[in-house]
Amino acid sequence: MANSHDEAPATSGVQVATETSGQDPGEIIKDKSATNVDEAGNEKAIKVGETEVVDIFQPFPPDPNARPERQWVVTIRAVVLGCMIGTAVSASSLYLGLRAGNALTGDIFGVLFGFIVLKPLSNWLPETFPVLGGYFGPKENSIVMTAAMTSGGLAFLFISGVPALYQMGLLGAGPIQDYWSLVIFTLIAGYYGMLFTIPMANFFLVTLARELKIIFPSSTALAFAMQSLHSSAAKAHETKKKGHMLYWFFLGAFTLRVVSQYAPGILWDWHVFTWLYIWTNFSNPALMAAEGWCWFFEFSPAFTAIGILVGTNVAFSALFGMVLAWGILGPATVAAGVTGGTYPYQGTKWADYPVYMTLSAGTEPGTLPSPRYWIMWPGIMLMLCASITDFAVELPRVYQTVKLSVRLLRERRAAVASSSEPKPTLRLRLARMFGTSDDVQDGDLTWWMWVPATVIFVVVTCVVYKLQWDIGVGPTLVVLLLAFIFAIVAIQCAGPTDITPGAAIGKVIQLVMGGMVNQSNHNTAVAHRLNIIGGTMGSASAVAATELLMDLRIGFLVGTPRPQQLLTQVLGTMVAVFLSPLMFSLYASAYPCILQLGVQDCPFLVPNAPAYVGVAIVSTSNSFPIPTSSAYCSLGFGIFAVIISLTKKYYLTGHRGKYREWVPNFAIVGTMMLLPLPAIGICFAVGGLISINWRKRNLAGFQNYAYHVAAGMMVGEGFGGVINAIFQLAGIGGAVHGTDIACPLDSC
Repeated sequence: MANSHDEAPATSGVQVATETSGQDPGEIIKDKSATNVDEAGNEKAIKVGETEVVDIFQPFPPDPNARPERQWVVTIRAVVLGCMIGTAVSASSLYLGLRAGNALTGDIFGVLFGFIVLKPLSNWLPETFPVLGGYFGPKENSIVMTAAMTSGGLAFLFISGVPALYQMGLLGAGPIQDYWSLVIFTLIAGYYGMLFTIPMANFFLVTLARELKIIFPSSTALAFAMQSLHSSAAKAHETKKKGHMLYWFFLGAFTLRVVSQYAPGILWDWHVFTWLYIWTNFSNPALMAAEGWCWFFEFSPAFTAIGILVGTNVAFSALFGMVLAWGILGPATVAAGVTGGTYPYQGTKWADYPVYMTLSAGTEPGTLPSPRYWIMWPGIMLMLCASITDFAVELPRVYQTVKLSVRLLRERRAAVASSSEPKPTLRLRLARMFGTSDDVQDGDLTWWMWVPATVIFVVVTCVVYKLQWDIGVGPTLVVLLLAFIFAIVAIQCAGPTDITPGAAIGKVIQLVMGGMVNQSNHNTAVAHRLNIIGGTMGSASAVAATELLMDLRIGFLVGTPRPQQLLTQVLGTMVAVFLSPLMFSLYASAYPCILQLGVQDCPFLVPNAPAYVGVAIVSTSNSFPIPTSSAYCSLGFGIFAVIISLTKKYYLTGHRGKYREWVPNFAIVGTMMLLPLPAIGICFAVGGLISINWRKRNLAGFQNYAYHVAAGMMVGEGFGGVINAIFQLAGIGGAVHGTDIACPLDSC
């Protein structure tokens, strides 16, 4: 993605034959040259080790110099290590998601840590050493990745809908008391999403992939990276250096996150406007106004790392969203008298400190809505319209998918009916299915793997929803049907672009549920519960289906038998079912403000929750809870987002495609407008600048080490956040033994 036509060194081991000019210098894993597709969608050659691969719709050819792998690659060492990695990913995802709405996936961490840990062990230990011995190749590495991805998944539930349910008082006393209810909810969402992937796997990965360009760019690039790591041409010294980079950046980020809790105003947050206010003897209200809009700098390794990886378009779109919300709209509405803040610290030296970030609707006589409440609606509209338009333009792909699927089913039935071959024995059929038979290259997924389980889960879901949340069978079936439909849409969107519109899917389902509720006699609490649970369940299932299909895409390319990956997904998802609610309970116990709506001074602002709350209120209310001026602004923003999305899709193509990177991603802009913490946008932008500068100065170093550096930073801070929560519960955290020097209000 650099403006260079020289042959580029590997990205995490990927060797790319050519570079495409005019692309975003921050995007590595989505590099079109790394996925073998150019601007026009044509295939280009990619080298894996010493083997040139031309067709990305076929599995990689075997490396003639590599050792053969065992047929059964679902090993104890791979699954256990993958689940351990997934535990760290789950902790990091919740930490990042509760703070800024972003969740991680465990695929890249499974590939990197799996290779760094198990490859040396397989070389050092005897072949017959129990559990840890034996050759470690790309197929087994993909099992580590699958276990990490699934066991670290399902965080989406706990950074969006579940906190929203608690903030509206629609669940029990707290996550600890509701633990088993949350486990059941997570189990249904996780496994129902996984069941989506089974009937669609062969269609989207093999049959329809070429026609519909279903390549999942990041997954394809990651598969090349993994294959190259295990290539006979891979250098042990280079691999060791990458491992050291990951380790030291992990250690640095972890140490900073843990130590900074004891002096956050010095080591974590720099409140420059507060410092200037203190130095002017507490006499400049304008400085406190800037502080009231939360403009300060934060040393967050994780969000800086995300800025390095996501590319400059996304990184600066995030900063633009923050500036638009808290630098332009917020101050403008206050100056115009449309919104207002409060000054709760009168009579103290902090009398000029305003509070703007509460979620107050201003419904009481003589009160104004808070700026955050006013801005929330344009943000939701911007995010919703941009996301829906982005996948609405892909609806022709959905139609093409259905048409091709029907045709291929007819052809398959005709072929089976006309075949004169004898039926294979049960033993041979099982061997073929799990990929352990010598006469087939890959296993396949059959109907009995998903039809009975799907029926059971539908019945269980209807029973659980009725008994636990008083949601009827009809609405439950509608939610499940919508989840399946939107899973297909999400796959269609993510296949060519890597963009999964999970947030938009959730909001659309909420709107449908709101329409159903308005035609029924549900009370307000049940209506809100149905609305949020429906949106969360549908979006989480669609996102899970897409992520698991991306996982199967990697296994398809490296030759991992699909049923073995499915078995690993079952095991990893079971870990996530118990792990994700446990992690959420830990954070909610250490920081109870997570469960409260509109708390400004909470370390975890849960930016995804207000959107669920807002859509639930609007779609189920008989009144209009949006301020009139905010509604007009929202309408204008929505129309503008649709126009921009259509322009990017249909006009900025061909020779004009180079301008796409200069157009903000308005789904990201809208999401950031819901997050009252501009420091996150600043971190994203800093990461984007680091990416540009690093690539400009040392492209080879960036492509080789950027993911390892970023992975260490993200996991290090996330794991440090877990330690901070444990310290908080144990009474030895920064809140008890730290200092608030250099903090506004003498408190950070």
